[in-house]
Amino acid sequence: MRIFFILLFILVSCTQVYSSEKDYYCFSSGSKSVLLVPSEYPNINSIMYYPFMKKIELSTTLRIEEVDMGDNAKPEIYRTVQEIIDNKVNGQYRFMSQGYIL
Repeated sequence: MRIFFILLFILVSCTQVYSSEKDYYCFSSGSKSVLLVPSEYPNINSIMYYPFMKKIELSTTLRIEEVDMGDNAKPEIYRTVQEIIDNKVNGQYRFMSQGYIL
């Protein structure tokens, strides 16, 4: 019985939860690399490019612009963030969303 509890303890302590899989929005402009934006947008801190799958860190939002689209439409929201590679600003991204569309 003692061995059973020891094996159970080892089994429980060694199991890993594989919840690292996320959903992504995929954007392509006809090139072979695809921009992957986590579906938690706008609450994101990194993006990736397929097929490289290396996380590219993003700064917090630098600027938010809203464009009113009229009475019956949701506004367009533009968010500007910086790309950070090796602790250096390497570029800038500007995301546009309207309602649930990114």
